[in-house]
Amino acid sequence: MVFNYTQNHAFTTVFRTRMLPTWGKVLVRAGQEVKADDVIAIANTSPQHFMVNVARGLGLTVGECKKCIKRQVGDSIKKGSIIAERGNSSRVVRAPDDGTILSIEKGIVLLQSNKNTYELKAGFPGFVDRVLAEQGVTIESTGAYVQGIWGNGKQGSGSLTSFTSSPHEALTRKNMRSKGGTIISFAAYCDNPNVFDHGADKGWKGMIFGSLPSKFIPHISDLPFPVLITEGFGTGPINSYTYELLNSHLGRETSINAITRMPDSKERPELLIPAASDALRPDQYDIGSDLEIGTRVKIIRGKYLGTACEIAEKYVGEMTIFPNGTRSKSVVVNLPNSERKVFPLANIDVFM
Repeated sequence: MVFNYTQNHAFTTVFRTRMLPTWGKVLVRAGQEVKADDVIAIANTSPQHFMVNVARGLGLTVGECKKCIKRQVGDSIKKGSIIAERGNSSRVVRAPDDGTILSIEKGIVLLQSNKNTYELKAGFPGFVDRVLAEQGVTIESTGAYVQGIWGNGKQGSGSLTSFTSSPHEALTRKNMRSKGGTIISFAAYCDNPNVFDHGADKGWKGMIFGSLPSKFIPHISDLPFPVLITEGFGTGPINSYTYELLNSHLGRETSINAITRMPDSKERPELLIPAASDALRPDQYDIGSDLEIGTRVKIIRGKYLGTACEIAEKYVGEMTIFPNGTRSKSVVVNLPNSERKVFPLANIDVFM
């Protein structure tokens, strides 16, 4: 049976491959320790090229200018730096821009500008497990790990902080207490966009919510820090399992990779609270082909969005007909208030 699942681990090891959008240069080596904000590779996404005619600039023939060129292929060079000089610097040829020398042929130096450099960051702290030449790296990280549902496409790291006292409480201007600094806050939800702007003004490094109104997406997408949602869109709670995990790590350095999940993509927004601990990698966990009584799940749709509960009964009959007329495989869960309720299988996420 196919069902949704969410990885939520107190301790685990994850391997994440970070790739450049085009061919470039990897700046780290296998086994090297990296921080979340370290630049691990660079690429020129919109290269400009300059043909520098050294022979003409020095007033020499192609053969004569060879010995006057002071640079080699592959050299990085700054704008205004000398590429070639004649005699005792009576005539020189300088680089028209910052860049890298691609070729030197027949008295002409081909320079590629480095102005449009794309910097690839590690995203998570850890160790470089593998280097993919000119493309990227795989990083191994260990710690507490949580997958989300939606992210605004940003990355960031900061000290995990909470201004709320329950998984149902919203983040407001009042309970933020105007605290500034490199912090990442978490709360059930937020229904005032001014909260995001206040966090940005105070230099915050990220926000984690159980849910947010979908109308905030354009605003959130323009923020300078990552925003991660664990449950879905609306104004529901953050599930109690995730809340307790985050609450047990207050003050710890936390890294968020709030990638915007694409349809049919296995990649999801995620956060890691690094720790020196040996644990199973997520792909070593047995997801299984069936649900068992007592399996921890959360509700991911409707008014129970973000509610953490347990399976009480598996697969009610062949198909359950719900009040709206839909027919679906379903399960019975024990809600936190001890109520037993039937949910479509598509409306639950299994915790791993």
